Amino acid sequence: MNFGNAGVALGRAWNPAANGPSVITLRDGRVIDITSKTAPSVRDICEMDDPAAYVAGAEGTDLGAVDDIIAASVGDLAAIYILAPCDTARPEHRRVHGTSTGGRGPKREARALG
Repeated sequence: MNFGNAGVALGRAWNPAANGPSVITLRDGRVIDITSKTAPSVRDICEMDDPAAYVAGAEGTDLGAVDDIIAASVGDLAAIYILAPCDTARPEHRRVHGTSTGGRGPKREARALG
């Protein structure tokens, strides 16, 4: 799936390598992890003066093809899958082991999408 270059995508994905959510963008049909110390959450990026410019220029790590990640089993902690884009707390305030924002587990959070 390729969304073209019509805009800048920003979201989150469960990342087993990080044992938690990663901030992501889409580039050329790929999911790119742009989590950084500067912007550890979607909220931090949204509060920037120019969030679109930040996301468009952010360096990142390729997590895989959009199609593969969309097809992943939600709630499988060994797989990368898309999460709800909102995160209301800074990472240091989140519980890390098997849960994400606000103490909600990734299964419950993913169910909120569908």
